[in-house]
Amino acid sequence: MKYIEVHTINPIPSRERTSTWIDLAFIWGAASICLPAFILGGALLVNYSWNEALAINFWGNLLVALLIAAGGAYGISSGQPAVSMGRYVFGHGAGQWLPAICILIAMLGWYAVVTEFAGQALNSMLIQYSGNSYSMPAILVVGAITATTALGGYQRVKGLSFLAGLPLLLICIIIFIYLMDNAAAPQLLVFTLAFPPGAGINLIVGGSIAGAIVASDFSRYTRSHTHNLAGTFIGVFIPSFSLGLMGMLSYVITGDWNPLQIFNYLIWLSMPFILFSAWTTNDNLLYSSGLALSNILPGLTRWQNTLCCAIAGIAMALLGITGHLQTWLNILVVITGPLLGVCLAHQLAVKTAYKGKTNYVALLATSIGIIAACVVPEYLISSLGSILIAGIVYIIIVWVSKILISQV
Repeated sequence: MKYIEVHTINPIPSRERTSTWIDLAFIWGAASICLPAFILGGALLVNYSWNEALAINFWGNLLVALLIAAGGAYGISSGQPAVSMGRYVFGHGAGQWLPAICILIAMLGWYAVVTEFAGQALNSMLIQYSGNSYSMPAILVVGAITATTALGGYQRVKGLSFLAGLPLLLICIIIFIYLMDNAAAPQLLVFTLAFPPGAGINLIVGGSIAGAIVASDFSRYTRSHTHNLAGTFIGVFIPSFSLGLMGMLSYVITGDWNPLQIFNYLIWLSMPFILFSAWTTNDNLLYSSGLALSNILPGLTRWQNTLCCAIAGIAMALLGITGHLQTWLNILVVITGPLLGVCLAHQLAVKTAYKGKTNYVALLATSIGIIAACVVPEYLISSLGSILIAGIVYIIIVWVSKILISQV
């Protein structure tokens, strides 16, 4: 068992916080090269013009990168994972259940989505070669393979990111060159700095907020805030923006929002891209899922909880979670945005762990943020608005409480 990470949700000893910005860039970069990012780029052109979609892709992923870097600050300061931040902010009793369950649902859901997408893509290749469909076996194989490194822990996740990161980058460059040649329109890359439609930004930010919530799962091994900011920004923004752009170019070529059709013309690249992009994304998602479940089921080890999450995630993929993707994303955006806002505000305004069992102020601010996420129109970027509203409300209540207590 020497290859299994021994740390669960305990702080990482300072002597083991040796990862650099390069490590984080590879971890986030390999995770960001994924089919959903590719698909989302093509989907943008269904409702927006090329210039609008390009601006959405740029600004949305820029905001995501900054939010994930901010979310990782807790890991640098404490050496603890995201689920511990729930106890730090919401209390060590009943209060911690809300963030722990939300993290678990978000990570498991994304793991299932990526597994199903990748399994379906592999199955479409099998249909071309054999004429027969093997959808469920393909999903099972993808889920089982992509779970292996997460069971090992952080060092296995980092190792795969370094191993697969450069090949994935090379494949992306080849695909990009092919797309540019066939789109025959380099002028499409002309970019204006005009702010894009808010609903599009909401789509990008809302789908990636969960990454900001769990960022400290990986930053807790990192040396400093500077390394965290540099590694996270490079690893998140550049690949995500590039994959979105590639999805847009594939839409120009195929006329279909689902850019997976482009692999019909690049069949020799399909298998390694689909498998490794799913693997390097899923091991991050499953690793965070295992940590979240360890907070709920402390009697099991981290790898045992991770295995339970893998089984549950594969089952969700087999049941067809992508058929309910929009509903699940809407729920995710409504809940995780306010949670992130309160957690970031607590680090900014309070800076010490909540001593009680339940931080009702944090729960109240989160509830107000959830209401805001439901009420604020998408064109006003409700996902970002809910983060700001929940955080501002929390800070105001904390400051007012301190003033009232000081006057007693």
